[in-house]
Amino acid sequence: MVFRAQTVATQIFDMHGIFAQIAALDNEVPSNIQTSMRIEIQRLVERGTRWLVRNVPPPMDVAATIERYRSGAAEVLGQLPRALSGMDRDTFEGRTRELEYAGVPESFAKQIASMPKAIAALDIVDLAATTDRRLTEVTSTYMTVADKFGISALLERIISMPRDSRWRSMARGTLRDDLYWSHAQLTAQIMDVGGNRRPAAKCESWRDQLGESGEQSLEMLGEIMSTDTTDLASIVVAVQLLRDVVSGTTTTH
Repeated sequence: MVFRAQTVATQIFDMHGIFAQIAALDNEVPSNIQTSMRIEIQRLVERGTRWLVRNVPPPMDVAATIERYRSGAAEVLGQLPRALSGMDRDTFEGRTRELEYAGVPESFAKQIASMPKAIAALDIVDLAATTDRRLTEVTSTYMTVADKFGISALLERIISMPRDSRWRSMARGTLRDDLYWSHAQLTAQIMDVGGNRRPAAKCESWRDQLGESGEQSLEMLGEIMSTDTTDLASIVVAVQLLRDVVSGTTTTH
């Protein structure tokens, strides 16, 4: 299953094609920059492999799964530079400038700079299919939700967790997967808010409709994210609070 998922992820995100573009920059771009670019695509394929193992029922049909996701993922990746907001946009623009300064062509620099958020393409393709909405709308809403509800900041805290033991690595991966699930579900709920409005306005309307327990959970999440605390306990609580809001349940606070 893992080998099949890795094969699919490699094709969806065109790892070999990107490696070839990086190799074409030999003697034009510093080798450390090329190495960092290779790491970006390798990390994306690793995350894609994990996502596919978790979300595609076995036995995985390699050809059919590639067909399901590849073209949609490519479309989403092309939209990301315009859809990112908040800290995600700041990070993207900073990385793009770094790559361009090193001699990477602008379009390729933007493609590489988008990769830390490119794993979202798989959830976005699924959301577009299940909600019968355009990829542009889903991508814009997904990225707005990431900013408005502190999901991007929470994800960065999870990613920064240590991986110095098997159990810590498993905890980190589980928290990240749970956050991805909540993010996708929250995006679907916000797209269902009536009216032809921008995603930010829909986020506000959705929050206005929350009950007292949901609002309390979001306030507690905001309190956690307003501090510099990065311990496991606070991250676990933050992820659970967001899951509670999305699922309409309440954890004992």
